[in-house]
Parts: sequence; structure tokens; C-alpha cells
Amino acid sequence: MTTTEPTDPVDPTPDENAPDTVPAAPAPAGSLDELPDWARTEIRRARTDAARYRRERNAAQQALTTRDATAADADQSAEVQRLTSQLGTAHRDAARLRAAIAVGIPADHVTDFAARLVGDTDDELAADAARLRELIGLPAPDRTRPDPTQGAGLDNATSAASPADAFAAFVQDRLH
Repeated sequence: MTTTEPTDPVDPTPDENAPDTVPAAPAPAGSLDELPDWARTEIRRARTDAARYRRERNAAQQALTTRDATAADADQSAEVQRLTSQLGTAHRDAARLRAAIAVGIPADHVTDFAARLVGDTDDELAADAARLRELIGLPAPDRTRPDPTQGAGLDNATSAASPADAFAAFVQDRLH
């Protein structure tokens, strides 16, 4: 009988002299290349539409921001005009009150008198106040002189070196 030697299965061992071969990288899962042409066309169209919608959205946001800024500017402009008008009215009222006080109108009638004054400048208001005062027949303002015994008893020519000198000068002035 013939004996046969068992054959060892051949283990493929890489040849040390053979060039290294790297297997080709498989296409990533979900790659467009795996899809049919009609699907790739639809995806490109969807991406184009999405880009167009993004541009439209950005343009609308820009227009809205511009409109809001314009509306805010208009609101601020209206507020500035309103405040300027109020300031002008306050200046005119103050000028009328000053003119009424200057001609000696009693304090309890100043507001009513000032409301009747006509003029744009301080000079016009002062002239109208004087004319109106004469027309309504108000007496001349009481321009009494201050009491000289109230306050400083010395004239400006005399100066005292001390309070005692000032008192002595005051007594001497009253005795003569």
C-alpha cells in the first residue's frame, strides 16, 4: 500500500518581495455615487431650491431690518419735532412772563396778563406789555426806596477797620 502523506493546506503567506496592495476604499455609505441618476438630479434640484430660499430669506430679513431702522428713524424724528415744539412754546411762555413781571404786574395777575401779550421777540413783548398795562389802567408799579436804616448803615465812602469802628461811626451819624 502506498501511503500518502497528508497534505497540509497551503497557508497563503504574503511574499516579502511582493508590493503592498491596499484594498480600494469602499464608497462611504450614503454616497451620491451609489444613487441612480434621477435621484442625484432630484437632490441637486432640492439643494438649488434650498439655496434660493436661503437667499430670499436673507434678503427679506435685510429688508425687514432696514424697514425697522427707517421706522425707528421716523419715530425719533417725530419725537424730536414734538420736543422742539414744546421747547419753543416754553421759551415763548417764559419770555411773556418776564415781560409781564418787568412792567410790574402784580404776582396774582402775571399769568393772565402774560397770556395776552403778543410779539415774537423780547423787545416786542416788552412794548406790548407796557401798552397793555396803560390800556387797562393799572397803577404804576410801587417803586418805593428801601429803608436806609435796614441793612448797612454806612455809606461806601467810609470803611471801618473793625466792627467797633463801624458801630462808633453809626452812633456818630445818628447823633448829628
